[in-house]
Amino acid sequence: MKINKEAAIKSTVETIVSVGVGAVVGHVIKSNVPSSLKLFPRITVGVGTFALSNVLGDLAAKYTTGQIDEMMTQIRAAQRGFPPIPND
Repeated sequence: MKINKEAAIKSTVETIVSVGVGAVVGHVIKSNVPSSLKLFPRITVGVGTFALSNVLGDLAAKYTTGQIDEMMTQIRAAQRGFPPIPND
């Protein structure tokens, strides 16, 4: 079975970006939320942190994938010997 290198790279980068963004969001929230919160507010902050991390991680991964796609288009065009057509 032949592995699609481009898909493997995109999948790996998406995972790294998502995990990184999730870690940053978690640390920012942990640094700004007092540890003296009672049980219910702590639970809601935890759930909100999880949701926010997932949303921002997904957005960052999609943005990164779009940048990879654009770069691959330009590389393919350069290999063919003519400039890429702008997406505007």
